[in-house]
Amino acid sequence: QAEELELEALRIRILKLGEYHYETASSYEALAGICQSTDRWDEAEEYLMKSLDINIKVGGENSLETARTYSELSVLYRRCQRYDRSLEYAHKALSITADLLGWEHSRTIVYRYGVAECYLRLEQYDDAIHYFASLYDDSLKTEGPNHDYTKLFLSNLYSTYAKVMTQQEYDG
Repeated sequence: QAEELELEALRIRILKLGEYHYETASSYEALAGICQSTDRWDEAEEYLMKSLDINIKVGGENSLETARTYSELSVLYRRCQRYDRSLEYAHKALSITADLLGWEHSRTIVYRYGVAECYLRLEQYDDAIHYFASLYDDSLKTEGPNHDYTKLFLSNLYSTYAKVMTQQEYDG
């Protein structure tokens, strides 16, 4: 029923606001979320690509809305284990957001974490360690040692090091 309601909302938004409006893009993203929740990855990708097209046409390639949709695509590809594609979109989201909001902004930190996760899934441990260490250092400075993010980044850093050490023991 949620999908039917969102499709009706999309129809109304297109009718009232037009195809190229942020609210229309938002409806496509909501539909993508519904599709992801039922493992309909191809449909989710199609809806997110429609949202991306709208956001680029309305706000430009370097808008926060475009970055958000790149991030949503990255998450989608990570969920269906298309890690190279996920990394591509994670970097796009990060680049735009860092340029607009700065490297230590909360949204940028979320996207930095997404990039680190992609590298981890691709078993590119040096790159994952670089991002997790950077996130940990920045969080330690801004939030302190007891903040949940600081602990999360440190935990990810340790677990990535452990994977490297295990891999080295296995290989050698």
